[in-house]
Amino acid sequence: MHQFGDYRTYFETKHLKQQQIDDEYVNWDRDRRADISGGDIQPLKPIFSGCVVHVNGHTNPSISEIHRLIILHGGKFISFLSSKGSATHIICDRLTPRKKIEFRNYKVVRAQWVVDCIKKDTLLDWTNYRLIESVEYGQKRLDIGTAEISNEEEAAAISSDSDVENGFLPLTQQKEQDGETNGLAEDDEEVADAMRQVSGTGEKTVLDANHPDFLKHFFANSRLHHLSMWKADLRLKFFRRILKMNKSAKPKPSKRVGENAVIMHIDFDCFFATASCLNHPKLDITRDPIVVTHGRNSSDIASCNYVARAFGVKNGMWVSEARRLCPNIVRLDYDFDSYEKYSSEFYNYLVSYDIFDHIFPVSIDEVLIDATSYFESMEGDLAANVAKLSARIREDVFKLTKCTVSIGASHNVMLAKLSIRKAKPDGQFFLHDNVEQFLDPLSVKDLPGIGHSITEKLAEEIKNSSTSDVKIRELKELTKTRLMSVFGEKTGTKLFEYARGIDNTSLEIDTTDPEAVLGRKSISVDVNFGIRFETIAQLDNFLIRMSKELYSRLIALGICGSSLTLKLAKRAEGAPINPPKFLGSGRCEYISKSSRLGIPTNDWGIIGSELKAIYRMSNVPVKELRGISISMTKLKDVDTIKSSRQMQLPFRKGRGMITKEPTVTREHNKTPAPTNTLTKEKKEGVTSVLHEQFGKEANVDWEVFQALPWDIRREIQRELERRGLMVKTYSPVKAPLGTKSYMQQLIPTQIGSAPKYVRVLETITKSPTKSPSKSPSKRQRLSPIAKKESIYEDTQSYDSSILNELPSSVKNEVIKDIEYKKKIKDYDMTSLRDRITRKLEDSKAQVSEVSSEWLSAQSTLRKLPVFLNNKVTSLQMQPLLSEWVEMSLSQKGPHQDDIAVFAGYLTKLVSQNLNIALLLLRSFRKALAYHQSLLDMNSSLSEQDRGFLMEGIKDWNNNLNAIFCPIVEDYCVANNIDIDL
Repeated sequence: MHQFGDYRTYFETKHLKQQQIDDEYVNWDRDRRADISGGDIQPLKPIFSGCVVHVNGHTNPSISEIHRLIILHGGKFISFLSSKGSATHIICDRLTPRKKIEFRNYKVVRAQWVVDCIKKDTLLDWTNYRLIESVEYGQKRLDIGTAEISNEEEAAAISSDSDVENGFLPLTQQKEQDGETNGLAEDDEEVADAMRQVSGTGEKTVLDANHPDFLKHFFANSRLHHLSMWKADLRLKFFRRILKMNKSAKPKPSKRVGENAVIMHIDFDCFFATASCLNHPKLDITRDPIVVTHGRNSSDIASCNYVARAFGVKNGMWVSEARRLCPNIVRLDYDFDSYEKYSSEFYNYLVSYDIFDHIFPVSIDEVLIDATSYFESMEGDLAANVAKLSARIREDVFKLTKCTVSIGASHNVMLAKLSIRKAKPDGQFFLHDNVEQFLDPLSVKDLPGIGHSITEKLAEEIKNSSTSDVKIRELKELTKTRLMSVFGEKTGTKLFEYARGIDNTSLEIDTTDPEAVLGRKSISVDVNFGIRFETIAQLDNFLIRMSKELYSRLIALGICGSSLTLKLAKRAEGAPINPPKFLGSGRCEYISKSSRLGIPTNDWGIIGSELKAIYRMSNVPVKELRGISISMTKLKDVDTIKSSRQMQLPFRKGRGMITKEPTVTREHNKTPAPTNTLTKEKKEGVTSVLHEQFGKEANVDWEVFQALPWDIRREIQRELERRGLMVKTYSPVKAPLGTKSYMQQLIPTQIGSAPKYVRVLETITKSPTKSPSKSPSKRQRLSPIAKKESIYEDTQSYDSSILNELPSSVKNEVIKDIEYKKKIKDYDMTSLRDRITRKLEDSKAQVSEVSSEWLSAQSTLRKLPVFLNNKVTSLQMQPLLSEWVEMSLSQKGPHQDDIAVFAGYLTKLVSQNLNIALLLLRSFRKALAYHQSLLDMNSSLSEQDRGFLMEGIKDWNNNLNAIFCPIVEDYCVANNIDIDL
């Protein structure tokens, strides 16, 4: 017996008892089978001899059935694990993330292994039934300073409740059975795995958007983000190089379109697959099915060669689907160094040729070139010359990169892009004749820039099209006017011209277009993982961090923008709060709002503040957010903006001295009030006067001077005084007499910026003395206003040369007088009595006769709603309604669409003027009663006409009682109004 608390002895005893019971069961089963067969039995083959099996969790078949099968076929079953090595095989159908880490070095098999071993009467290879996939050779690990996680499956499994209690957050489960996948994409698994960190207490946490380092880890560990950014940056590098070459080279011919133009489209054949294959000598790109991807079954295929495409494999397909189509497929990892090397050699080769008019980089492995001038200078057949140059380019590129390219050539960009499809793989094709026969059998979706939505609309427009696959010959049947009415002017014109082989796209880079020079139209930061917020403060903090990320990208590219767009992913109605992918976005609705900043900027403080304002206008609950994207458009180059804003202040001696602008404070009337004057913001009048007086002599732009920061302006003033170009009226440090001066700090534009100060001059005033009260004068009768002389005279002028000769005291008085007159120019100096009289005179109606037209044109307290986009009165509506009733009776009543339109008008009318609504209903009843009387008295009508009119009147009465009257009744009931309809 064991003592209380002696667990070791207890479990050893329990284990021995279990083995004894198992032996007794095996003997009992042998005797049972002997009795059934009459004493002659065939012993069961000890298939599981030497195997010690443990079952973990729910399985199919059940644990009791597996227990029975194992011991009957020579194996040993243990109910618990005293140590990890006590079992040779662990059987389970599902593991939690924690258990996957614990069992990663052991033979973990599915329960089906036991069933198949007994079925085939032999011990099968357990690796074909493994539950935990082994890490493949060459698989790279993420090193971000987190816990060492050796099994990448952990990022895609659902942890049990016990795991959550131990500090593990649940991640999305990913099942991989029989080649089927369900869960995260491989790149998302990688990001989710990278988002996990180990806290100081050893517990695991998952980084979500509230963590300060979330964005850094998110973008650093997203392979898809790295791939897209790498391709965009490399293309921009080539783009700017070509642009720089175009600026230094001699001017190229302008855009030429027509049969003489020759556009060549050069594209590598499965570039990623070919470049990656070059580092594996044992592989042959022409024989082996090869794909480039990262990870395993749920990873996307970035590139596949034509051997794999023959099996149905496509770019963007999951590896699991590709394996199902082609079991022998070979997976290669990305090799960015090789891609950049071969792409650079390719562009270096094209740039080294001085025969092309224009080179336009489409991607790192694709380019469009204009070689019109080269072929115009050559003699002989154009097709032969194009074929000769294409062959030479293909041969040279293959020698440099060992990668094949295909070339499609034609007279415009669109035809060149279609030609290369026929040239691939490793070929060339020049489309120069029979263009119509070439285009007609093609599908519309083969045209560049034509997507699924446009194709569906075309299928609806073309009645003869039996399928959604519209051919170009069917597109040509539609007129240009029809296409423009359906798709708009731009898209409709493009479809019309594409169907006839017309494309006026130019490869010449427009240097006046900032977006064309920069090689992109927008810079964005997109996050669709980990977006979970509880408060507005958390979201504001995240928007600031996204602004800093956008700022860093703008700075790296040397650009800024003036239009900001915020795109929000809101959880769709009915979508689960916790989607299958942990911290993923799930099903969402997308809301986008933009804002124009006015001037180009890359200041993250301005961007962050604008994003906060845009979000507050979106009306999206913060807890419903699942993704955030910000993008900057209307891009401009920073150097260009700096050069355009740079102003020079030429300092040279003039005939006159520059007088520094005084700070003017004036007391009005006899009740002066303290005024604050910021030296940073001078009065417009003083600035313009000084510019008029001294602008020609000193050549100083005072508007630019006033826009400078206070410290720079002060330094310039001192320099002007030192050179004798400015008369010093008073020290800027010492306040003038009657004022006090102090420095005031401005509100910073962004966190961490240096504080800025301005100098403030405040007038010191005394309380006014009260004058003795006077008896009020007798109110006189208002008289018409007499026109008074203008206090300000525009005809006055001042000679600056004479003004400079005056003593400084007199000159200052003249300047003050000029400033005062310019200031009061914008004020109305008329007395209050005269202004009241003028207002009364203006309020009188200046009309000789009050007519209905004049009344309808006057503003009313309650504006009537418009009817059919026309403003009509009740008098105008009554004959219209009578005419409507009379016209619709012969058609068995009104159309339901017309009824719906009038019901909407009546709904708006009844809330604004109930009396007019009742008057219109009464007009309906009078009109119907009138036609009923005519029908009763007119006996000469045929039975058919009489039947039509009777049905029409009946239908009108039904609509009146069922639709129109309830609208008025509901309004009256809601407002406690008694009416009799």
